[in-house]
Amino acid sequence: MPRSVHLLRLAAALACGLVAACDGGPGAPVQPPLTGTYVLQTVNGRALPHTLSSDATERYLLLAETIAFDASGSAARERTIREVRSDARRNTTYTTLIEAEYRLAGTRIEVGWFRPCPPNANCIGNDVGQVGTHRLVLESNLYATGPAGPPTLVYSHR
Repeated sequence: MPRSVHLLRLAAALACGLVAACDGGPGAPVQPPLTGTYVLQTVNGRALPHTLSSDATERYLLLAETIAFDASGSAARERTIREVRSDARRNTTYTTLIEAEYRLAGTRIEVGWFRPCPPNANCIGNDVGQVGTHRLVLESNLYATGPAGPPTLVYSHR
């Protein structure tokens, strides 16, 4: 790879770091244990709803999500999804609760499951990111679709 591409990537990474530092980032580091509820604000920089999947007959929209952390290391992820079908009479909105765990190391957070994936199971990777007193930012494998990789989710503390 040409040296100019490496330098361009380095400059972009430094610029991203400076922007995160200048806008206050996620806030002050959270002292373990992490407690409180974070409310999803954006997916890849865009406000909700977010299209999770879509085809000619149906579309799945993420309408809302919260993650509630408790002192024991549990993370309760509640999300509301709307199924929009070509036959509008069959549209459905539902809320699901995903019980997960979290690990915290300074401002780095990992949310998901920490037991080995069972043989022949189709397990997803944990979400990873940064957490502060005001904001949580995750790269989410839960909502990853296609070659674009995991989307960036930004939450605010409630």
